[in-house]
Amino acid sequence: MHERLVGLKAALVAEPANLRWIGYWLRHRRRTPIALGQPWITFLALEWLAPRLRPDFSILEYGSGGSTVFYGSRCARVVTIEHDPAWAASVRAAPGFPDTRVDLRVVPPLVSAAVPRVPSDRFPDPRADFAGYASAAAGFPDHSFDVVSVDGRARLACIKASVPKLKGGGYLLLDNSERDDYAAAADLLPGWARHDFFGVGLICTQPWRTTIWQAPPELSA
Repeated sequence: MHERLVGLKAALVAEPANLRWIGYWLRHRRRTPIALGQPWITFLALEWLAPRLRPDFSILEYGSGGSTVFYGSRCARVVTIEHDPAWAASVRAAPGFPDTRVDLRVVPPLVSAAVPRVPSDRFPDPRADFAGYASAAAGFPDHSFDVVSVDGRARLACIKASVPKLKGGGYLLLDNSERDDYAAAADLLPGWARHDFFGVGLICTQPWRTTIWQAPPELSA
C-alpha cells in the first residue's frame, strides 16, 4: 500500500487533475481492467477519450483486455489483434463481452532461429518475430477506423502499419508513451495534434503516461 501511495503522490504533484480519481483508484485498486470493463490506460486519458467515442465508431486495437469490452460496449465495431491465445480466451470470457461487435484475432509471433524482422523488446523470447502481428492491419481498407489503440507488442511497428487505416480527424492512442523505446512515435505522426495524460490508472503502483494523437482532417483525402 505504501508503494501505491508514493505513486499517487507523484502523480498529484505532476498533474493535480489526478486528484478527482483518488476515490475511484482506492476503491478499485484490487480489481482488474477486464473485471471493470475499462482500458488499462491513465484515468485522465480515459476521461478525455470516453466522451469523444460515438456509437458508429470503428475501433482497431493492438492488445486485448478491458479495453476490448469498453470499446465494444460503446462502439459499432472493434477489431482486436492479440498475440497470446490464453489471454484472448480470458478476454472473451469477461463479463459483458460484446461478441457481436468484437472481432478478436489471435496472431502469435513466429519464433525461429532467424533474426526477427519486427522484434518486441519487452517480449521474453528475443527470437519472436511480430511482423505478422503488426501487419494485421493491412487487410483492412484505408481510412476505415475512427480510433486506433496501440497497447500491445511491437508498438512502433503497429503504429506504422495502422496510420493509413485511420480516418482523417481520428484518434491514435499509445499507452506507456513515456518509455524511451516509444519516443520515435511522434516522428511517425508529424503535424498531428498531441495530448499527453500523465497519472495513475488501474492496478499500477506508479504513474505513467498515455498519449492520444488526433489525425489531420486531410488524412482521408
